[in-house]
Amino acid sequence: MSHFVTVDVEITSIEALRRAVEKLGYRLQSNAYCRGWSGQTQKCDYVVPLPGPYDLGFILQDKTYVPVGDFYNGHIACYLGNGQRGTRNEIGKLLQQYAVEEVLIEAQRNGMSWTTKQDEAGNIVIELTESGWTKGGW
Repeated sequence: MSHFVTVDVEITSIEALRRAVEKLGYRLQSNAYCRGWSGQTQKCDYVVPLPGPYDLGFILQDKTYVPVGDFYNGHIACYLGNGQRGTRNEIGKLLQQYAVEEVLIEAQRNGMSWTTKQDEAGNIVIELTESGWTKGGW
């Protein structure tokens, strides 16, 4: 019986994914096997090895890296999740950090500086600055 499930999200930047994974205290391995229930493995283009028996993998499909893993019993969620149920939420912290890293990479490419902070609700707020003024306001 397989427990591996794919998650419907769009991850296109390995650079942003690697930065997000490292920001959360893990590493991203290329061309590795993702571990799941009862010793099952699945070959993936990239894998985030997690403590314990399960990992999170990413498989390239149509220019998008699709997350795949054994989400049974919340093991992956306790490391990468946002505390809510559902496969997309099982990796909510990772997806949030990935989005932040995509913005910061683009800001860096455009010569911008930035500050980040987390609000009371857990949202990450990014303020971008270019040539002495702040994007989105005066």
